[in-house]
Amino acid sequence: MPGNRSPRPPASSFGTGKRWRAHAREGRNTLLDSCTPHSDLLLRSTKAEMIKFFLMVNKQGQTRLSRYYEHVEIKKRTMLEAEVIKNCLSRSKDQCSFIEYKDFKLVYRQYAALFVVVGIDHTENEMAVYELIHNFVEVLDKYFSRVVESAAL
Repeated sequence: MPGNRSPRPPASSFGTGKRWRAHAREGRNTLLDSCTPHSDLLLRSTKAEMIKFFLMVNKQGQTRLSRYYEHVEIKKRTMLEAEVIKNCLSRSKDQCSFIEYKDFKLVYRQYAALFVVVGIDHTENEMAVYELIHNFVEVLDKYFSRVVESAAL
């Protein structure tokens, strides 16, 4: 696609013009592309899917909000949500808010009759996500003035 090439970068980015023209012929036009022949593969392998999903659930187990950050089929979503909700609702307030579940971790927090559950990968910091949940609920409270589950209906 010769017409879609970006303009020539400054000479300091690639050194000589000959080198830049060679990269342009190959369809590569960024400094990162010129570093390694497999840089695209490297970028894809280091990409982390930190937060997998975000759920808000009431005490009756009804999902009030769900957001998935990777593709999950509808049937699998309902099964996943049912299992996650069962795991979180069955725990007492004295138990830890972090649960190892299948190939990810669950971090949850309870606010009155509302549970906020976040599914994360194993490399993510649980305490940071726990704080993220609290900040999210605080923002909702400030924006909507006294958020309650019945208002979401």
